[in-house]
Amino acid sequence: MKTIIFDFDGTLVDTQAVVIMSFKETVTKAGYPEP
Repeated sequence: MKTIIFDFDGTLVDTQAVVIMSFKETVTKAGYPEP
């Protein structure tokens, strides 16, 4: 069973997608190009 949570936009997203998005954001903020 997948865990579904609400994203900041209010859209339903899969938890894994959120983790990946957060990781990309962190990497971008750290000054690395986006994967």
